[in-house]
Amino acid sequence: MVQSLKTEDERLALIRSLDLAKIVDLPELQRLTRLVCQIFDVPMSLISIVGEEQQFFIARQGFPLSSLARASSVCDITITRRELVEIEDLRQDPRFADNDLVLQAPHLRFYAGAPLITASGYAIGALCLLDHSPRRLSDQQRQQLETLATLTVDQISLLSSVGRREPVTGLPNRQQFTLDLGALIEARPYDRHTLMVLDVFDVHAAHLLGQARGMAPVESLIRQVGERLSRLLTDIAPLYHVGVSRFAFMLSDLSSDEREAILERVRLAATRPVLVDGLQMLPMCHGGVTAFDASNAGDALRRAIVAMHQALDQRQPWLRYEPTRDLQLRRDYRLAADLPTAIANDQLYLMFQPRVDLATRRMVGVEALLRWRHEELGEVSPAEFVPVVERTALMPQVTDWVIRQALSQMRTWIARGMDLRLSLNVSPADFRVGDLPQRLSSQLKRTGLDPALLEIEITEGEWLERTPEVSRQLSEISAMGVHIAVDDFGAGYSNFAYLTTLPINTIKIDRSLVQGFPGVLQKGAMVRSIITLAHDLGFHTVAEGVETEEEAVALKTLRCREAQGFIFHRPMLPRDIDRLRDVA
Repeated sequence: MVQSLKTEDERLALIRSLDLAKIVDLPELQRLTRLVCQIFDVPMSLISIVGEEQQFFIARQGFPLSSLARASSVCDITITRRELVEIEDLRQDPRFADNDLVLQAPHLRFYAGAPLITASGYAIGALCLLDHSPRRLSDQQRQQLETLATLTVDQISLLSSVGRREPVTGLPNRQQFTLDLGALIEARPYDRHTLMVLDVFDVHAAHLLGQARGMAPVESLIRQVGERLSRLLTDIAPLYHVGVSRFAFMLSDLSSDEREAILERVRLAATRPVLVDGLQMLPMCHGGVTAFDASNAGDALRRAIVAMHQALDQRQPWLRYEPTRDLQLRRDYRLAADLPTAIANDQLYLMFQPRVDLATRRMVGVEALLRWRHEELGEVSPAEFVPVVERTALMPQVTDWVIRQALSQMRTWIARGMDLRLSLNVSPADFRVGDLPQRLSSQLKRTGLDPALLEIEITEGEWLERTPEVSRQLSEISAMGVHIAVDDFGAGYSNFAYLTTLPINTIKIDRSLVQGFPGVLQKGAMVRSIITLAHDLGFHTVAEGVETEEEAVALKTLRCREAQGFIFHRPMLPRDIDRLRDVA
């Protein structure tokens, strides 16, 4: 039966997906061809793969050539018929009587070939017997050749899968996915396809389980879910294991309703409880979906992972890829990559927002605020680039730049007779290495500034109590005479316990509580409680984001010491701070 053009395209795609070049002439296959020659008493045997224009041999015995043009291939008939083909005398067959291999060396006369049919039903080549003299196989020999062809396919499948199977699940891995993706596009370049990537186990939960019981239960959960999904998708699509707990599959030729039905079945299967080491565990399903074709197939996996992470963030089972989120991720990556250049080329600069005494309205300090004037993107908000930098190893380098620039500016102001305190923001990332006190001390010695004029602002959060290293470094900084302030107090996480265990001097009340608090009962109660608590514990209080006179008066009445906000001064350049010296 002649294969259709579509089936031939898919057959060729399968050959490319198997990546057979890496198993050519391997000993396991060479032993097979030698065995075939011995069993059938022939001088030549081949394991032949029939490609689009060439027939090549991944193993051969007694045959001088490694490939032939498909047009002169006898095996082409074998794969077309998909059954054993035997030609007793090629010279007497009008199809091959003029073939160069018959007329010239190696002077072929006899041919017998059994098709190599894969588990998916495609004939990719043939196991061939060749002789210089005419002959005929017995019925038993024909059965033996067919059996050996089946064994050859099994051996090819095994060898080609080495390095392309995930050990935990036995499923095709990311390397195989990449090969199959390329083969799919080559076979169906004008079709539209859909890729799904899902994560089935929370990384934090996996770490906790691994610490408590070892990695075997973690792998058991992933293996069981993988097996469950693989069974579900058996007649639909191959399942790939593309990450520790991530699986992927591709769909084509389905309506939107059919695709959604499959996604729901996958979700239900993935999230059923799994018995692991005597415990009932609940896997999860957070997945990304993206459409692709030949024009963007190479980026499909990345886009699906972007959507998957968005599903994780939003605790959704499936989300489709959104270019806007992707653009932001790419911009974030660019900002992180461009930061060293920004430091070297003076694209970073500082602005300073005054802090005022609420009783006198005089400027008593300034908070240094980092800014970035990108050479191509223009002004980049610190709300955008600081979180990006905090996720990299560059944060200490940026903080050191801020400390150096701010202290130098502070020395200039003091030389002009200005009596100010300087506040600097530091990130949790600055505490990772453990040398923040030494870095601060070095800069203070360089400038000769009194440490008591410096205040370090830290944001409240679990990280303050997560490691003794944070407490140690804050204690060393405090022992130098530097003040410690808690920024954005009351914004979210609030565990008052750390106020008594860490060397805190100042509490800065978050703007979300301050703005409009005189007219909002709940806010008013919280602001009053924080100020009262601060007074009782001996802390200095500063209100952030003060924008109205009503707020300023109410804060003064509640005995809040200082404030900063647009009603007093916006962030300004150093030269503008100089102009305020007469009222400071």
